[in-house]
Amino acid sequence: MSQKHSYSVVIPLFNKENTIDRTIDSILTQDYDIEIIVVNDGSTDKGPEIVEARNDSRIKLIHQTNQGISAARNNGIKHASNELIGLLDADDEYLPNFFDLINEMVEKYPSAGAYTTAFRYVFSDRSYDSTHPKIKRPFVGVLDYFRLAGRDKYFCASSIVLRKSAITEIGGFYPWKYGEDVDAWGRLALKYPIAHRTDVGANYIRCGGVHPSMTHNFILEPCINFALEALDTEYNIPESSLRTYVNDYLCEQARLYIIEGHGRKARVALSRRRGNESLGRIAMFYLLSYFPLNVVNMMRRMRRIMVRDHQ
Repeated sequence: MSQKHSYSVVIPLFNKENTIDRTIDSILTQDYDIEIIVVNDGSTDKGPEIVEARNDSRIKLIHQTNQGISAARNNGIKHASNELIGLLDADDEYLPNFFDLINEMVEKYPSAGAYTTAFRYVFSDRSYDSTHPKIKRPFVGVLDYFRLAGRDKYFCASSIVLRKSAITEIGGFYPWKYGEDVDAWGRLALKYPIAHRTDVGANYIRCGGVHPSMTHNFILEPCINFALEALDTEYNIPESSLRTYVNDYLCEQARLYIIEGHGRKARVALSRRRGNESLGRIAMFYLLSYFPLNVVNMMRRMRRIMVRDHQ
């Protein structure tokens, strides 16, 4: 029988009074020794009061002035008592078997720096499980992170458990406006294996406004800078994997520019490619960048219909 490990869960809290109870409940229903560290990042609503009112010894509430999610996560990690640390956003939730899924991987891959599961996108009108075209289900093991992560998200911040020693070694989360988590996963993957399984372990709830990552305004550099630097440094990572990662992210930025009618900016992004990895996608987006926006929108509508009909 495998050992049940102890876990800490860090929750950055900023104005989530309507969801924080649900988030905490999804942790406490797990049959594990768990401490919860809620970091109040300068909330102006009643979220911190709701946490305090629970009066549960398993929950620690830490207060800080508003410094952003990276600072809140770093503060929570610093105060965590356990080596294994989950991150859960204050409007997301674990599924009931999340730590069962994680615990099995901790036992099987003790040298990993992080353990991840698939997750479920939850919108106000629909939900669907995360998938990746290059990962066959079911899967449990260690993947080539850089060949996969630049194209499709196969785990999220709320479906990962980190080793405290590993995330501390790489300097924690940097204070980027966007991409702070992607940057941290990449820096971690340069030094440690990341174990993954395709079972769904968490709900990633997106019922608010448009996330910055879904527009061309997102900040690309934190997502690729560490990989560009790694290409010029000695790491035990295949260069082709790093180039694939960079090129796939450039393709994603080009895609967002194209669907918002910024073809020239899309071509500028694509001109930064490293090597010929993902060349087919790069060529496709180059071609699309010259199409009028109404033609692009028509093609997108046709693609959505085809996907819907095959579901």
